[in-house]
Amino acid sequence: MMSGIGKQKKKKRRKEKKRVIRDINAENGMNNCKASISKRSSKCVYFFIFYFLFFFLFFFLLLKHLVMRWFTWLLLPQKGLNANTRRLPIKRKISSRHSLCRGALLAELDRNPNDNDIAAGTNDVVESTAATSPAALSASSLHGDNKYLVPSPFAKKLEETLMAVDLSPGHISSVHSRGVRDGSQLPSLDTLKAQERALRTMFADAKCRCIRMQKDREWLREERRAFQLSHGRPPSNQEVSPFVDIELSPVAALKLSKCLSRHSSARDVVVRSILLQQSITRNRIVQSGEKTLFRCLRCFHVYSARPRTLLRDEVGHSWMQYEAERKKVSVAKELAHCPQLRKRKYSVGKQRKALMEDPHCCPSCGSPKAQWFMEYVHYRTHA
Repeated sequence: MMSGIGKQKKKKRRKEKKRVIRDINAENGMNNCKASISKRSSKCVYFFIFYFLFFFLFFFLLLKHLVMRWFTWLLLPQKGLNANTRRLPIKRKISSRHSLCRGALLAELDRNPNDNDIAAGTNDVVESTAATSPAALSASSLHGDNKYLVPSPFAKKLEETLMAVDLSPGHISSVHSRGVRDGSQLPSLDTLKAQERALRTMFADAKCRCIRMQKDREWLREERRAFQLSHGRPPSNQEVSPFVDIELSPVAALKLSKCLSRHSSARDVVVRSILLQQSITRNRIVQSGEKTLFRCLRCFHVYSARPRTLLRDEVGHSWMQYEAERKKVSVAKELAHCPQLRKRKYSVGKQRKALMEDPHCCPSCGSPKAQWFMEYVHYRTHA
């Protein structure tokens, strides 16, 4: 009996354990379902919030665009609002060609001109020519201001053509021949000569204001040696000056190049004269061995250099390359005769030091193209 009762108790305990385990599993399943449902609901909420914000932003931008278009339309002038305003007269299109008032061609050909009509036409032509005679024009042009130049780019051809014109009475009218006999010239030629004189005076006055720099020693030695060979005596400082005077472009020419129209021939002549003066300045500054400032034309770096060393590689100063090559040949001969000088006199450190003191190009970018800084400042100040 006791064994049967014990077995029944064990069965009850097992059933209770299974029931407890089943209840626990059921509770876990419910919890998992609740968790999954909560996750799904949160995802749906995020999804709906995202789409709501997207559509809200889209409609907001669309509304803003429509409002801006509406305000723009209000700000524009409306034709229908001002009904009583006066309208401007319509401009008629004027054709470039003048309308010719003439009769029928056959009627004009059939009509025989009278002698009176021919004489009247001739008198009208002579009177109009006398009113605009070259003598009167030249006299009026002399009273004008010749300060600002208006020359022609073909000045020499114009002058040669005017001088080569046949002045016989058969080719020109009596009024023109009378003006030529009186000695009066054509007004364009008078204006041209006055402009040339003003231009020469302008650039001659620029020589009074120069920048003085010391000449290179070798250059000065060569000039004195040439003077002594030609004259048989050593020169003085007035005959062979140890300084070189460098002229800059005249201020009046720079202002003219700025004020005149770019399409005028006067500006072309002035600009060509300024370029010629700049080339003369570069040819004179090459004679100097004094250190001065230069501006690189590639990187615009400002550095100090000697003009004779820096500007000798240009096309206009190619004759100076012969001296550099001759110096290289003499150095090579000296090193071949005495190789110990390579470390004493021509070492790498000494070459770098000499290059820093006397550069051949821009130390920043290595470009040999440079502009004298004084010339750059002068041009930027007055042009």
